[in-house]
Amino acid sequence: MDAVVNTPVRVPKMAELVVAQLRRKIVRGELAEGRRCPPRRP
Repeated sequence: MDAVVNTPVRVPKMAELVVAQLRRKIVRGELAEGRRCPPRRP
């Protein structure tokens, strides 16, 4: 049980989150070829 408590949590980088979101949109067909990327949000 101690090993679970002492295991560090990896926080994904913002770029990794953006890439994952764009990949999902492309795979689902929500972002077509030649289309602009969605606007950046704060």
